[in-house]
Amino acid sequence: MSATMGGVDLISIELGKNSDFDRRIARNVLNIMQLESYLDRVIDPAAGSFYFETLTENIAESAWLQFQEMTL
Repeated sequence: MSATMGGVDLISIELGKNSDFDRRIARNVLNIMQLESYLDRVIDPAAGSFYFETLTENIAESAWLQFQEMTL
């Protein structure tokens, strides 16, 4: 997902059994993520996600506390 949101042109996928189906899926993963999920067209795909919002808030609070300790 990060690669798609970042706008990469190529994703290298390890093949499982090296079958025709596996090769087809590996070729199409990037297309599926870009063309069907629209991850590359949404400004903030994680917006509204409770987990991401909570995690971000916890990281920000922790960083702020560490910063305040450094300035004392």
